[in-house]
Amino acid sequence: MEKEYYLGLDMGTNSVGWAVTDDAYNLIRFKGKDMWGIREFDEANPAVERRTHRTSRRREQRNAVRMGLIRSYFADEIQKVDSNFYQRLDNSFFHVEDKQDNVKDKNGIFNDKNYKDADYYKQYPTIFHLRKELIEDASQKDVRLVYLAVANMFKHRGHFLLSGIGSESSKQTITDLYNQVSGLITEEYGISLKTDIAGTDFEQVLCSREYSRTRKSEKVCEILEIKNSDKLKKAFVKSMCGLSVKITDIIDDTFTEISDQIGFTTLRYFSTAFKQYTGLTPTQYKNECRSENK
Repeated sequence: MEKEYYLGLDMGTNSVGWAVTDDAYNLIRFKGKDMWGIREFDEANPAVERRTHRTSRRREQRNAVRMGLIRSYFADEIQKVDSNFYQRLDNSFFHVEDKQDNVKDKNGIFNDKNYKDADYYKQYPTIFHLRKELIEDASQKDVRLVYLAVANMFKHRGHFLLSGIGSESSKQTITDLYNQVSGLITEEYGISLKTDIAGTDFEQVLCSREYSRTRKSEKVCEILEIKNSDKLKKAFVKSMCGLSVKITDIIDDTFTEISDQIGFTTLRYFSTAFKQYTGLTPTQYKNECRSENK
């Protein structure tokens, strides 16, 4: 008659331990050996590591495609002035003795008679110096310089997978955004801001680099015809211009009105819940905020 036995397992992330016992939990022997042991193995890698490698691989693939396209666009013109330019770039990471025979030289970018790599780096210490000159100087440049600047921008540009970017439907003016925000303010707070701002300097003021944030706020208040007494409207304009705004500038209702608006049945219940959350009563909190404003 076969005896009953128990199989115990201890499973970890990189090992499995096992033991076989009888019903009295005594270790069983089989063929002269105790029936217990352990098996070890490499710990499993989480999916995030595989995704990271996959993401990096796809990014490199997209980069290779972009660079291939850029090279094809410039190929004809570069061939006219330097037939070995691309090959020299591809070999620029190797030691001289490891380069291909027709580009076996210490120069990895330019190898003209009167213009070498040393001249290039002296004229443009970084790629950003080159990009800056191409933007500011309208004179005709060596096509190889243009290629280097464009290739640098496209190599680190991204994957262009976001739909809608650059389309006409995705373009919004500051006036459009302001109208959306003013509509939300009217809907949420019942406050009407001036929406007829066509023909004003609204966008120019917000985009100006000559005005400070405070001065922008003052100018926008003038355009929107907001009085100094309209603290709530001024608070929204300040936030629009990047200035900090205190909660007491926005919430100017009595505590009873606030309690009713957010659904508390009594003011006492609201005050109790408020103190549990902030550690202060509503009055203490409001006075503290006002003292900070002074």
